[in-house]
Amino acid sequence: VKSLGNWDPVAARPSRSHSRRGLRLDARREDDPFDLAPQAWCEMAGEIQDICAHCCKQGVALKRCSRCRHVSYCGAECQKAAWTIHKTTCLVPPKAGPCPPPFPVEFVWQQMKGAEDEQDWESVITWEGREEELMARYSSDEARADILATFMQAHMYLAEPGLGSHHHHRVVELEKRRLPLLGQLERLRDQGEAMHNAAQHLLMFPDRVAEAGKLFQMARDIGAAHGFFSVECSACQGLGRIATMEGRLEEAVDLLRHALAASTLNEDEDANYELGCLDSLTAALLKMKAVDEVADLVPRYRELAQEDSRKVGRLCSAELHSLLVSAQLFQARGETRAAALEVQALLALMCENERAVQGMPGQVSSILRDAASLVEGLHPSGADDEALVASVAAELAQYEV
Repeated sequence: VKSLGNWDPVAARPSRSHSRRGLRLDARREDDPFDLAPQAWCEMAGEIQDICAHCCKQGVALKRCSRCRHVSYCGAECQKAAWTIHKTTCLVPPKAGPCPPPFPVEFVWQQMKGAEDEQDWESVITWEGREEELMARYSSDEARADILATFMQAHMYLAEPGLGSHHHHRVVELEKRRLPLLGQLERLRDQGEAMHNAAQHLLMFPDRVAEAGKLFQMARDIGAAHGFFSVECSACQGLGRIATMEGRLEEAVDLLRHALAASTLNEDEDANYELGCLDSLTAALLKMKAVDEVADLVPRYRELAQEDSRKVGRLCSAELHSLLVSAQLFQARGETRAAALEVQALLALMCENERAVQGMPGQVSSILRDAASLVEGLHPSGADDEALVASVAAELAQYEV
């Protein structure tokens, strides 16, 4: 059976770029699937869905090709118009039954790049067993790197935050496979980001923290050498997190301060870099009891977290976490009532945004565990404070964490 890649690309077509979730695909690249004729897309779709393989109409009476029995058309006119493309794959079936259809490479990749929700990404994963066959269709390193990135994005979407799983392992494996391809293409920033991403997922596994540290350091070196402040910022933040986990708090704070400085210079002008750095830095400073510096950082942290929620049109975990950090600050200062009120505000915000909370169970569970631990450690000094703390503890007890 001939490959679907034998179709001729559209000759005269304006150049355009496609971008989704960080993947850059040049539509004028020689082996880009988007350069197929529109009818070719229908041909491939017709092998998978109950639609006309020429005009892509659905919900009409269809007749199968009498020769191969793989594709259907809504009439003789469509069948005749589609023959130029269909003849490359139309074969007489053997006596045992119809020929198996060719692997629809371009159609699959189109589906992969259009993935939006959990069901879509799970559909992408089902093609992973034929990954080598998919990659063999493309000769360029750029196309191969993008295919690996698409599978990696699927596993990233399906990976539970804070829980080491098969998906985290696959992200690491796929990013490591991308690294040499990105190096050959001299896509140094992408290479640094891939190192950082692999390292982030390695942190899910306690026995692979040292490996994560090496990748973070390599990413930092690339960022510093080439002025990729976003890469340098993310890598320093990762190194700071490892130092915090290992109890090297002074080193962690130095790294995270450096990351925070780099975040304000990032070439993407993305406030999420600064937000992530403030999250990690306040955690390290609270462990050092550096409450004055935390107090200076909390207003900016709260501002960026609220802006993040407004930007996406729903409550984000950063806004909840900023309230938790504020409560931890009040606890460190011995202000029991203020700490309890901040936790109460956190719970009220969760109740007001129940649907958004249900969409981020991993992050919310972690925040609730920390909030419960905080409330248990409060020492109220009067009857009013005792009643407030008891009320907040009762509210927290309603959640399963």
